[in-house]
Amino acid sequence: EEAMEAIAHNFEGTRPLLKAMAVEGLPLPRLYRALGEITLNRRLVELLRRMEPDPTSLSASDEIIEVIQDAQLMGLKLETHEGAAILGRILHRHLRDLADAFHLETVTRLNDFLSFVGRMPLTLELTEAQNFLFALMRDRFPALAARAAQEPEAQNLAKQLVALMETVHFSPGRYLKLLA
Repeated sequence: EEAMEAIAHNFEGTRPLLKAMAVEGLPLPRLYRALGEITLNRRLVELLRRMEPDPTSLSASDEIIEVIQDAQLMGLKLETHEGAAILGRILHRHLRDLADAFHLETVTRLNDFLSFVGRMPLTLELTEAQNFLFALMRDRFPALAARAAQEPEAQNLAKQLVALMETVHFSPGRYLKLLA
């Protein structure tokens, strides 16, 4: 822990200079690149841990975007398996919420989360989400599609679900046919 604090302290002390160097297109010294990657990856994981209990926390998400922007500016790599695992757990919670409350606001929250995740340089494993969503849509989408012709709310929910399927790279073709 002390070593990590020392690394973070050294990086934070030179961060303004390093950002100025990056803006000018100057290469960062190898030592400070390493310090920056360690520090920013650690900070990203801390923020994701803070976000996990409350995935709609805007303060954590704003700070996460700031970390990502700093890493991009300085050409630092963010590669954290722990961060991707946290995002996977949050995604799974959103999917369970959708199964419990098959409503537009739940789909909107899930789509917002996936949009946010799409701005991160972390790889989110989607196979489990695709399988969960496939089973959920198989069970619930036909009844929703039947209501969609008469109910604008059902039509809107169906469209948002199709967008969700596309976001997680799950082909909505068969569900679009139900809406036609």
